[in-house]
Amino acid sequence: MADLNIGIFTARPSWMMVDPDDPSEVRRHHLVLDNSGIQYNAQGQPMYEEIPIAVDDFNRGRFIRKVVYDHSGAHLPQPLVNSEENRLYMGTYLSENEETTNYLVKVSIREDPRHGLREDSYDRRQLGLGLIIQVFDKQTGAFLTETYLHWVVDY
Repeated sequence: MADLNIGIFTARPSWMMVDPDDPSEVRRHHLVLDNSGIQYNAQGQPMYEEIPIAVDDFNRGRFIRKVVYDHSGAHLPQPLVNSEENRLYMGTYLSENEETTNYLVKVSIREDPRHGLREDSYDRRQLGLGLIIQVFDKQTGAFLTETYLHWVVDY
C-alpha cells in the first residue's frame, strides 16, 4: 500500500514554498487504496510515481480490493460530482465479494501539527501518518461517518 502512495512519504525541506492547489500537493494529502486510483499521464506513466500493487503475489497472496476509483466521476451523486478532489480520490467501497456497495470512501492525510508533511526530519514511514477515513452515501452524497487511524508503515 505504501508503494501505491509513495509521494506522501517523500520529505520536503521545510523552507520549500508549496502551492496548496498544485495537483501534486493535493495528491500528497490523499491515500488511494487500489490501482484504479492511480492517475496516468499522456505517456501512460503514473503521474505521481506510484507503483501498482501486484494483484497476485506469490509471497503475499491475492490482493483484496476494497475500493475502486473512477476518475470520470460517473460513480458520484450530484452533490459530490462537481469537486475534482472527489472525482480523483473518492472511490466506491467493495463488499467481501468485490461487488460495489452503496458507500463511497475518501481517505485523507491529516498532518501532524508537531511535524507536518513538509518537515524533512519527520520519518513518515516509521513515525506514521494520520488518516481520516470518510464514508458517504453513494445515492445521496450524504456524509455518514469518519474515523481516524494512525498508520505506520515500517516499525
